Parts: sequence; C-alpha cells; structure tokens
Amino acid sequence: MDDNNEEKALNSHASFVTLEHFIRVFEFVDRHQWIYNFQLTKYFSQEVWRQAPKEWLSFLTSLTADELKELPFKAQWNGCPESLQHFLETCLKLSLPRNQMKSLEPTKLNPRLTHGLSTKKQHEVTYMSSFIHRLATADSIEHIVDIGCGLGYLDHVLAHVYEYQILGIECSEAFAHKAEVRGSNLGSLMNNKRSGHLSTCALELKESTESEQQFESAVTSHLTPTQQPLMMIGLHCCGDLTPTMLKFFLQLETVRTLICVSCCYHKMNFDDDRQKFSNFPLSRAAQNALATISSGSGLQTQLNIYAMRLAAQETRSRWFQQSAEEQNFHTKNVAFRGLLEILFEKHNMKLSKHGCRVTKKSDFLTAESYIEAVLLKMQITSDSQWQKLRTEFLNLHKEKKEYFNYIEPITSLQVLLQPVLESLIHLDRLAFLQEHGMKASLVPIFDEYISPRNFVLVAQK
Repeated sequence: MDDNNEEKALNSHASFVTLEHFIRVFEFVDRHQWIYNFQLTKYFSQEVWRQAPKEWLSFLTSLTADELKELPFKAQWNGCPESLQHFLETCLKLSLPRNQMKSLEPTKLNPRLTHGLSTKKQHEVTYMSSFIHRLATADSIEHIVDIGCGLGYLDHVLAHVYEYQILGIECSEAFAHKAEVRGSNLGSLMNNKRSGHLSTCALELKESTESEQQFESAVTSHLTPTQQPLMMIGLHCCGDLTPTMLKFFLQLETVRTLICVSCCYHKMNFDDDRQKFSNFPLSRAAQNALATISSGSGLQTQLNIYAMRLAAQETRSRWFQQSAEEQNFHTKNVAFRGLLEILFEKHNMKLSKHGCRVTKKSDFLTAESYIEAVLLKMQITSDSQWQKLRTEFLNLHKEKKEYFNYIEPITSLQVLLQPVLESLIHLDRLAFLQEHGMKASLVPIFDEYISPRNFVLVAQK
C-alpha cells in the first residue's frame, strides 16, 4: 500500500482471529440472540419486546429520534443502564473499523462505460477496479477471472481501461450472454482505444473436483498464453460463493491472488437437521471456539439464518442518515406486517411474501389504507369477508399500538449488533486463509453508506 500507516492498519487483524476472540464474540452473540432471533413478521405474535430488559426499553424509549440514531456511534450516555452501557461498548469493540481506505483513488471512466450503472454500482466498479489494478500491478498479473460477473460492468472497465485479459464466469447463461453483448458493443464504440481481451462463459462453481476441472478448462480456452498466474475476483459473492472461491484459491496453483466482496450471508446452505451452516464457521479457530462454549448452551442453534440475515442488513451509516419520514415508514412497515401475520394465522391463511406485499408508501399512511391495499392484492371479492378482515385488523391495530414504540429501539440494538455479526463472518474467513499459510487481509474499499458490504477480502500466495 502507498501509505505506511494504512498498510499497518490493513494487516492488524492478528488479535481478531484468535480462539479467545472468537469465544468472546460467540458468547456475546449468544447472550443477546433475542435481539435478532425472530422473523420480522412475528414481532407481535412472539412479543419480541418482552425479551428485552425492562430498563433497556425504558431508557431507549426516553431518547429522541435523533438520539436513537446516534446510539450505534456512542458508548457513553447519561442515565444509561449499566448493562446496556456494557452492550454498547462491547458492540463497538467487537466490530471491525470500516471507514473507507483513504489512499485509493477511483478509476476515471469514459461515459460509455458508465451507461446503465447506478450510483452504487459506479462507486463499486470504480473503486474495485482501481484496487484490483493496484494489486495486479504489484504481483505482475495480467490474467483475471471474475466469478459471478453478472452483466460484466467491472470486467469491461478492467479490459478497456487497464487492458487486462479477463474471463467472466457467470452461472446464469442469460447474464453471460448479455455481458458478451455489452462487451462487444463497447468494443465497437471504443475501437479507437487499446483494450485487453474480454470473454464470458456460463459456469456454476461448486465444491467438487469436476467443477475445478471445468474452471481450469474455461481458463485454458479463453485466456492466452495458458499457465499464467491468475487473479480471481468477485464483486457481491452471494451465499456460499465466497467459501467456494476460497477453497478454489487454495486448491489451484495458478490462482495467485484472490479479491472478493461477500454478501447475502443468509443464503449460505443451512442444514436443518444438524442446525448449522455448511460453510460457517470455516476456520479451526472459530470451530474450536464454538465447540468450547456450545455444550449445553444451545448456542449453535442460534447462529441461524436470522443471525446471517442481520449481518447482511444495512449498516449504521444508513441508519444514521434516515429521515423522520423514513423512520416512521419503517415502524409502520414492521408493525403492519406483524399485525397481518396474527390476522392470517387466526384464519389459517397463508401470508405470501409477494402475493399480498404492499409497496406503495401511500398505502402505509394509515392502518385503514394498508389493510385495504392488502385485501385488494388478495382479490377478496366477498363483501362480508372484506369487512370482517378489515375490522379485525383495525382492532388488532388498536390493541397493539402501544407496542409500536418499541420497534425503533429494538431496531437500534440490531443496528449495533449487525457489524459484530458481519465482522465475525469476515474474521472466520480471514482466519481460514491464514491457517492455510496465506497472506490475507480485510480492506474497506467502499463508502459503507453507498455500499454497505464494503469489505474486500484479499489473499495472496
């Protein structure tokens, strides 16, 4: 890295990947699993607020909306209960610092390369490509394989701006084809400029010898000359894709560098019978920590999809920037969906995630407008059934309205715990690589407000 202090900071994870640290995190998460271990629509049916310490709710509901937004940033509060104070301090200590690295300049793009890119995607592509170029230059790498390349936005920048040989691998044949078409069109538009080689193929990476052979065959077919050192990259590696890439990286000699950004941790394969994820934890340190403290505590059953879903939620920066209107909408969204769950359970009706989902903000203005929008979506044509469901929903709203005040305080606790859980996932993967003798680090290359999954995992042989 260019800056010595930044280099030191980026490689200062040693104290976070020890058995003792993992034990501390697992124990802390276990004590506070009530904060996240529920389906959001079950907020009322499970009476989530009753599991919170009364003194916590008393303090949190006394805060103004602006003070509540500051909660994930401050450890010291006047009048704060000692146990809550300890929770705040520990969350901050167990969360990796995620301020965007300062020494990285984004790639400057030709307007043609930004076509179709959202503000978020452009931010990610420009910083990711710049970071990749920095490491590829330092390691004398010219061949790059992008796993889960999507429509190829990142690959097109790497090829047309930095002149790398790029192979994009995408499990969706439709996306792979669209990436090829976009790349071809860009090549025609930018034919006055030098560019690298760009190709895309449809292939799904799996943890198998056959998949490794298919990967090597694709590299040989699309990148020349063969047997050159490779960099494997991935932007938004969903679910089990990151663990799969880590294992490919360790197995394949030609892959010298790995750079990936993970997301959607809750989509990792979860074994319902064994009550554990197939690829979490990965490291011996984290596995031993979990084994040390899980006996008789039921901890392993709590590191479930709800924990991983919270880890993949938006970060405290997004929470802090919420307007009063957005906070109010969030409260109503949680409350109304929770009331609807009770209503549907009573009538043995299935609450379809998409069939009756209300999305227009105008439908959330009142309980009446919400339930009427739901009933329209459900195509309820019987007047008597319509009135019965509407009346019962409004009665539930009146009965439960006093508990609406706990929704944002509990959400603030989730916002505090979110980076603890996400850091745990990152550090487990980091430890896994280091246990196999790899040089590895975690680098926050994106602005977390723009791109909440802002850590890139880097490994080098």
